[in-house]
Amino acid sequence: MARAGPRGDDVVAVMSGREYHSVIRPWVDALLEQDPTEDCIIWPFGRTSKGYGEFVDQPGGRTRAAHVVICERTHGPCPSGMEVSHSCNNGRGGCVNPAHMIWDTRTGNRRNAPNVVLTPEKAEAIRARYEAGGVSMRALGREYGVNHGTIRAIVTGETWKP
Repeated sequence: MARAGPRGDDVVAVMSGREYHSVIRPWVDALLEQDPTEDCIIWPFGRTSKGYGEFVDQPGGRTRAAHVVICERTHGPCPSGMEVSHSCNNGRGGCVNPAHMIWDTRTGNRRNAPNVVLTPEKAEAIRARYEAGGVSMRALGREYGVNHGTIRAIVTGETWKP
């Protein structure tokens, strides 16, 4: 189950540095002060094409990944060679729950990722849906939990040949 945020905020796509100080930073502060929850807490502001929360940290500043900033504020600076790992496997879904994040190696983070198993039946369904039109490879990738490159390889017959 996912929650909107510490105050039930329903804010969308606020990205500028000015909004960071007036809206986003107070939201993050409230998130870090609330009692821990097992539920995913979904970033209600701007997101990347891969689903991760992002924002500009100050006027004219750089774009920051929300989960990285929250992990830094919770666990300290990122150690060399580490990255954020989500225990919920919902980072791409926008989860920013501090209780779900730790610093881990890339190998460790990948080991925690869900193991997606495609079958010949799923590959055929993917191919048929794409050929029928109206759905992108990226959308099919999100639906089946795989990279759009995997979908492309299925559609073109590089893998899972018809």
